[in-house]
Amino acid sequence: DSAVTLGASGLHFGGAVDGRSGGAAADALLLRAGGGDVRFDAAVGATQPLQALRIEGADDVRFAAPVHLMGELVIEARGEVRFDAALRLDGGRLVIRGASAVMLGDVLLGAGEVVIEAGALSLAGTLRATGAADQLQLQGLGSGAALVLGAAAAPAGALRLDAATLAQLQGFERVRLGDGLGLVALDAAALATLAAGTLQVDGSRITLSGDGTLALAEAMQLRASGDIALAGRSTLAGAGVAVHMAAGGSLLMEPGGLATRGAAGAGSVLLASAGGLVREPGTDVSADAGVNVDTGLFVLRGLGPLVPAGLAAAGSALDVRADRVDIDAAGGSVLRDTGADGRARYQWLSGSTLRTLVEVEGPH
Repeated sequence: DSAVTLGASGLHFGGAVDGRSGGAAADALLLRAGGGDVRFDAAVGATQPLQALRIEGADDVRFAAPVHLMGELVIEARGEVRFDAALRLDGGRLVIRGASAVMLGDVLLGAGEVVIEAGALSLAGTLRATGAADQLQLQGLGSGAALVLGAAAAPAGALRLDAATLAQLQGFERVRLGDGLGLVALDAAALATLAAGTLQVDGSRITLSGDGTLALAEAMQLRASGDIALAGRSTLAGAGVAVHMAAGGSLLMEPGGLATRGAAGAGSVLLASAGGLVREPGTDVSADAGVNVDTGLFVLRGLGPLVPAGLAAAGSALDVRADRVDIDAAGGSVLRDTGADGRARYQWLSGSTLRTLVEVEGPH
């Protein structure tokens, strides 16, 4: 292993950088940039790949030729990180943190994970994973930075990703968006270009708007410390897709908001609110305005809107079409009433307080 500490002027590699061949373990190179730039004009690992390359404390980092490593590549930089040619990692991690912008060409990951924290991300080629359990995490620059997909409105300083960028992310078992501390705004049409096993979204508040068919093989998980709000239809394609939405605040969903049924399976939806309500937005939404959720198994953990005085139910409660239901709400009794139309109304009673949890049509 080798470690090089640089001055503020940085370091420029004009020739190829290779590991040593032979019986010894592959080499790892650590570069402490001291706030300067790091540039590689020739190939890294063209003849003998390094085991690992770490760059710490850099401003700009640029690779003008192909890079091939056996293990991990970790870059901590505050400026631009740019790859003009292909990057190949046989196994391990690609980690880029703190960069104002990251520009990647073709990237091939053998087995491992990719973590990118940046103010901007552009892909000139595909970012492809070939391992059985590869993971990708994308987040904005700095703790609590917003992340925005597609045409959704973006606050200043947000990491914005478009549909073309998402389409270049291929082969990942799990894709995670957001650091759990900032706003995440998702456009369904852009998100539909992402093909992955599981999508995990973590934010302080999460919004999903627009229309789109999401191509996920296994699950979509939205977790917010505050509210989760869905507007428009989001249809998840894939056999047995499981949708899990957990909000620390309220979970708001417009009619037509979520459907997991398809030819390959009915899927499932779990909605949970720890400190707010699960409901349609607004205060007086007609109960027959449309189905909010269409799924095989529907699970609810949380409370619905108050029933107005003189009425039998709250119009802004969710309408669900499901084959089976599992409903629980703490602090009171859950009541079920089935009407002549076969719809089941689930309500929550605590003392004199009555809330409508959900109205369900289907076998359940």
